[in-house]
Amino acid sequence: MTSSISLLEAVVAWAMKRFGSGRAITAWTVGGLIFLIGVACALSLNVWSDVRLLGFWSLFEDKNIFDTIDDVVSKILLPITAFLTAIFIGWRADKKLVAAETGLEGGIFVLYRFLISWLAPIAVFCIALFGLFPVLLG
Repeated sequence: MTSSISLLEAVVAWAMKRFGSGRAITAWTVGGLIFLIGVACALSLNVWSDVRLLGFWSLFEDKNIFDTIDDVVSKILLPITAFLTAIFIGWRADKKLVAAETGLEGGIFVLYRFLISWLAPIAVFCIALFGLFPVLLG
């Protein structure tokens, strides 16, 4: 339960800042929306099994609500987050801070910076591309 509350906190804090609302109303609203998404996912395994949210996209044409949300998160949102994190750490974050956080130094740190700056973004981009468009693999 405490893990769920901590995950909710980031969204609540953002919504409070974005919309200027109070903590209680924002927490109840965000929690209610998440609950409704959970209900839709549960119903998609039986009553709403014929509902296709992204049926127009061949990758999702045979997916119910639960599977669509799972695939969107795993094939789109996670790769975008990994790509942006690699770009930020490799190109924008202070080198001294990154070195202090990783505990790396010397040649190993240079190798790490190369991998996180160049290899990781390219690899994540390819993984996302082939995950979204498997026909590209042949």
